[in-house]
Amino acid sequence: MSGGDVEDWVAGLLAPELPAAAQAEMAPSPAAVPATAPEPAIPPAPARAATPPASTEGEKSMNAVAEKTETDEAPRRYVTFRIARETYALDVLRVREVLRSAEVVPVPGAPDSVLGVINLRGSIVPVVDARHRLGLEPAPPDTPSRVLIMESGWQAVGLRVDSVADVTNVTPDECEAPPPMGHGEQSRCLRGVVRRDDEFMILVDVDDLLPRTREVTAEPLR
Repeated sequence: MSGGDVEDWVAGLLAPELPAAAQAEMAPSPAAVPATAPEPAIPPAPARAATPPASTEGEKSMNAVAEKTETDEAPRRYVTFRIARETYALDVLRVREVLRSAEVVPVPGAPDSVLGVINLRGSIVPVVDARHRLGLEPAPPDTPSRVLIMESGWQAVGLRVDSVADVTNVTPDECEAPPPMGHGEQSRCLRGVVRRDDEFMILVDVDDLLPRTREVTAEPLR
């Protein structure tokens, strides 16, 4: 698929609800649904629920371990994006939408990692440079970019990346510990590394990748 087709597919996964028109088309017609269901002449006797055998303490313990193991090994979904030919991944539940284009207005006095603000359907949303937060070199001129609208506390924050790649599942056994990279902000946001087909996917934590809310809150534009 082309870059635009991939991003359309990712956007569809982030907003799975169908439009009202599509839901109306999928709904059954009134003629296909009977007005009233026929009532049986004699209602059947209610089935008697079988009494489960009492569980021993050993069985209870084994069931608890099985439930915990199943929960710990459940895969998690991530949105993957690329920066400087490297692949990174964020928890899909923290991503609202993907913007293909956005006019970023610089804000005087903003932190170095904050590129400015955008007008998102009447709301002022600050935009953070993912390259800066990850300690990478600034993007060359005319580099294509996308903006991920993220959940950050009580407000939305945009995260500018080079491109959006995919939505993928990651199981705990795939994730390896990240290599030691010091104690700076860049190292704190790394949560793990996934190796697939001789390629690496770096898992990052949204809360550590984005600046604190008070650092990105924009002053009213004058």
